[in-house]
Amino acid sequence: MKFRLILFTALFTSVGLNAQKYFARDGQVRFFSSTPIEDIEAVNSQTSSIVDWGKNQVAFRLPIKGFQFEKALMQEHFNENYLESDEFPSATFAGSLVDIPESADGLDDEELLLSGILSIHGVDQKVEETFRLTKTEQGMDLKGSFVVRPKDYDIEIPSVTRDKIAQSIEVSVDIHYKRR
Repeated sequence: MKFRLILFTALFTSVGLNAQKYFARDGQVRFFSSTPIEDIEAVNSQTSSIVDWGKNQVAFRLPIKGFQFEKALMQEHFNENYLESDEFPSATFAGSLVDIPESADGLDDEELLLSGILSIHGVDQKVEETFRLTKTEQGMDLKGSFVVRPKDYDIEIPSVTRDKIAQSIEVSVDIHYKRR
């Protein structure tokens, strides 16, 4: 856990003159849980992220309380009972892009493998997923999705609500980076 925090802090605070660094402070992460009884969706637009192309590193951080639900009661249960956001206030990812072009300037619209450690609810899990990186006038966009299983992150679902929450939850990421 401390390694990810150090890596994340180093990525956000290091600035090289020739480095190809891309920052986002308002990226969007959305999750969707679907069961026959109920669909649950939440959006978090407070995701911070950096891509350091020169070091081939990527980091994300999002406050758990930043997830907004349609129903206030769902948001309350999510923060207090499931994710315990007072004890585990953030989810983080620290990793790298695999087989990237030498320069981000050569990037057009490519699918790239993102590999690293995702930390949710104080539990670290290795994640490897393909994301789409697209060059834009301001920087680049990163889009993709992956599946999170609450049990993999020691998130306990009470038996009373177990049928309302999917065992596999789809998470989508849409981040617009600006070059620094």
